Amino acid sequence: MDTRLIRYSSEGLSYAARELSSYLDKIYGGGHRFELGDAVVGCAYLSINSSLSMSDGYDHSLVRYEDGILRIEGDSELSLLFGVYDYLQLLGCRFWGARHEYVPCGCEVLFSDGYSRRFHSAFKYRTWVNRTNDSDVLSFLAKSRVNAVLGCGPWNPQFSSEYASFENAEKVKSLGLMLRGPGHSWRELIPDEGLFAEHPEYFPLFGGERKPNKRTACFSNPEVRAIFRENFRKYLDAHPYWDIFAFWPEDTPDHVYCSCPECAKAPTQDWYLRLANECAELFFEQFPGKVFEIIAYDATEIPPSKGERFFNDGKNFLVNLCLGRTRNITVALDGKDGIAEANRKYLAKYNAWMDFLKGAGYQGDVMVMDYYNTCEPNGQSLPCKAYRWDCETIRRDFLFYKAEGIVGLGAFSGFDLLAWPVPDYFWTYLKMQNNPSIPSASWNKEFHDGFWHGSEFGDEYRQILRRLDELLRSGMPGSFGEIDNSLAQIKATSPRDVEIRDLLAIFVKYCKLLCRIYVAYKSGDMEAASQGNEELDGFFEDHDHASVLSSHIAPYPPLWTKNWLGKLKKHGY
Repeated sequence: MDTRLIRYSSEGLSYAARELSSYLDKIYGGGHRFELGDAVVGCAYLSINSSLSMSDGYDHSLVRYEDGILRIEGDSELSLLFGVYDYLQLLGCRFWGARHEYVPCGCEVLFSDGYSRRFHSAFKYRTWVNRTNDSDVLSFLAKSRVNAVLGCGPWNPQFSSEYASFENAEKVKSLGLMLRGPGHSWRELIPDEGLFAEHPEYFPLFGGERKPNKRTACFSNPEVRAIFRENFRKYLDAHPYWDIFAFWPEDTPDHVYCSCPECAKAPTQDWYLRLANECAELFFEQFPGKVFEIIAYDATEIPPSKGERFFNDGKNFLVNLCLGRTRNITVALDGKDGIAEANRKYLAKYNAWMDFLKGAGYQGDVMVMDYYNTCEPNGQSLPCKAYRWDCETIRRDFLFYKAEGIVGLGAFSGFDLLAWPVPDYFWTYLKMQNNPSIPSASWNKEFHDGFWHGSEFGDEYRQILRRLDELLRSGMPGSFGEIDNSLAQIKATSPRDVEIRDLLAIFVKYCKLLCRIYVAYKSGDMEAASQGNEELDGFFEDHDHASVLSSHIAPYPPLWTKNWLGKLKKHGY
């Protein structure tokens, strides 16, 4: 249906109308004008239908054709934008990744009178960790039904986001996405170090000495908590754009805020909840209807003491269970394949938090922020798996969480790396968090059937990736000979898509190096393992590698690449 006139019911839908017009111009040629107005025969009409939200699921949209009018509806402005992208995918568009799209030319899709199709997402919060501040990435999120972005603020200086980016905050908000943050940011809230000379009692005590540590303070001191709360108010005034305020302590393995006798009377997690409650009260005074998030992570992996309560029983709170850094991501949590020991420990922490929330009369939401990226060998899987996710395990985990009443999902890191060499697992992950009922293999097949459209060696690339996956999933990865031969044959024919070929070749080289370190280490050849580790430390600094990869991996060089051998030893491989 080539609809030349697009009308929308309110100004808040103008961006969605503009997007629809732009893509229809690409498909059918120019001339798809859009305007504010009522529905007329022959037009595409965009409108809000709040009754859609009465069904199960979240962010409902509806595409229907009746009486000569194509209607695209959503239960909110953002859902309506999702509905536009849903409709474009019915026309054959595919949004594989940022700057990786397929738009058909002149496709013929016929909708009979009475046609109707509904879309929705399985989880309320579908989150993205923003480390790139890349405008195209942010636009891609809406096309993938991601609805919350963590970033655009000083959530972790190690991850290229030490300072707030008002430009990208504005971009996120303009798309209608929820802005979540700032994350690890207590350095903005604790007493200034300039107060130390006059008030050393404000600062934490460790080893018999008080001194600033840029992350905590003596929170048993009421004056300190008053300063903390006032700094929090000032921070909100300076950064008023958060939809979900992620109230996270600084990222540190130290589980104690202060060891003075008064602070030692309560565990760290109790002090955390007390600070959260005091700041949440102020937050909701300024931003009623927004969401206040606390995190179960490091010092708070153990829940607060029984009897501790949430401000206003946790209404409009979001508890983020970020507990899985050492779980085994190759074994699903549903127990059908048994429970790995690492998962047993994870589930014990998870269940302890869920029991605490129930006992505390908690009335807010709960999300899980998992660590599915295997670029960080923290006991999750065979380290040599590099960046290839076990999507079927992830899907089963999603179904497990959904049955448990979890309403939000996030994978903490790896998103900005999964486009290397192709974003197939990444695309599959995004599809599954909207609809985990479909097997991951079906999503992955849809990706490969479409992504290589027009590629000279698409079938060959797909087979290389399949063989590489099989190899990396083996217990002791062996020969890459078959993969090397396939790459050599492709190179010998001078393919047009040199970029894909080079990406895949460097990815294979990287996987070889990881496997070599792993096999040498497991075989007891520490000299060879150390030599491989030195090569890995310089892998992303190599000029030839950087010239190909820097536009595909951000931030560049990627995180967690140093001292890989040390991580193997630390986690007992």
